[in-house]
Amino acid sequence: PDDAEGRAQAIKAFIRQLAISRVETSIERIYPIFSAMGVKMPEVKYRAMKSRWGSCRYEKGSLSFNTALAHVPEACVDYVVMHEFCHFIHPNHSPAFHALMTRLMPDWKERKKTLEKYSTLL
Repeated sequence: PDDAEGRAQAIKAFIRQLAISRVETSIERIYPIFSAMGVKMPEVKYRAMKSRWGSCRYEKGSLSFNTALAHVPEACVDYVVMHEFCHFIHPNHSPAFHALMTRLMPDWKERKKTLEKYSTLL
């Protein structure tokens, strides 16, 4: 588009589609683990968030992901997706939640540290 607003909207739409593609690819890899645990495929939503990379509403069966995930490494996207799916098993950040994260993604702490470097995108 010739106008600044149109360009901004086009860029925003492109980033959203890139985030959706990256998260969906990650879900395709990670969800089978949770399906085997009896977790139904949740409704997945995407939006710009100011303070988090993702959120789980386990009681409603939905996950939300930040469109800023378009800008982070694939390993970090996988970490966020794994983290949110783990909330369907343990809805809090209890020791059991962290034990599940460690069992399923042994390097999650390193991935989280890498993701923290991108916190200015929030």
